[in-house]
Amino acid sequence: MLNEFVDYLRLERCAAESTVLSYSSDLRRLFAFLKERDRTPLCASRDDLRAFLSSLHDAGLSGSGVARRFATVRSFYRFLRYAGTIAANPTNGIRVPKFKKRLIENIPDLEVSKLIDHLEAQCESPIVLRDRAMIYTLYGSGLRVSELISLRSADLDFSRRALTVIGKGDKQRLVPMSPPQAVALKAYLERGRPALMADRPEHGILFVNAPARPWSYGGGGFPLTRQTPFDIVQRLGLELLGRKIHPHQLRHSFGSTLIEHGADPRHVQALMGHADIETTMRYVHVDLRTVKQIHSHTHPRG
Repeated sequence: MLNEFVDYLRLERCAAESTVLSYSSDLRRLFAFLKERDRTPLCASRDDLRAFLSSLHDAGLSGSGVARRFATVRSFYRFLRYAGTIAANPTNGIRVPKFKKRLIENIPDLEVSKLIDHLEAQCESPIVLRDRAMIYTLYGSGLRVSELISLRSADLDFSRRALTVIGKGDKQRLVPMSPPQAVALKAYLERGRPALMADRPEHGILFVNAPARPWSYGGGGFPLTRQTPFDIVQRLGLELLGRKIHPHQLRHSFGSTLIEHGADPRHVQALMGHADIETTMRYVHVDLRTVKQIHSHTHPRG
């Protein structure tokens, strides 16, 4: 059943591999719980699944963590019902307690400028050229880390100043690059990436790693893992801002800045690759919070 569900996720829903792995892990947790109750997934009752929901709370998961895992369970049983494997969906009628969504944490424009100015002031080593192009791209085009590390050199269109991005569910979208971002990317392609690639066979991925040691032969030129952008952004945050930050905050800053300057949420949704407009509307709420702060400080009756 799990294999069939995984095939369904990959082939029909075009789910990313990270999503498939996450769903598989959630379902194995459910199967183990049901086994302790001498039940199988096919004969699980509504009470069994309510008990599983309670076990997630008892394990100390956050409200969003519980909701995400139970969403996997719902999807699995909807699939079984659709396939005719079960006569009724036992998740029907089960309500997951509502949780308070965390406010979006973005990085103010002035602090992003501080990060970029620092990299602009560095000597133009291949690594600095790469890191500067990465920061510009995360902030200037609002990419997810998974989208950033899967970018290919061929995805850059400097004539139109745009990037072709493959997002969640293998959905393709076109996003703009700012003029400074285009300059940083060109510099990296011309003087940074060739040095990092050295004699490595060409694979097309835009952002690549550096050798572990300057003298190590052939140690660089491989596509980056997800961890590298996190390490780079976190280090810059600690050095320049005095706190830990992460790449997704630069994506949040992209969305928040567009909304703050009057962009239509539907346009922002398309640029950020959000499947649901409700996700984009969270950036509107962030801007409203800023407006309220301005109102309270400037209005005589605020």
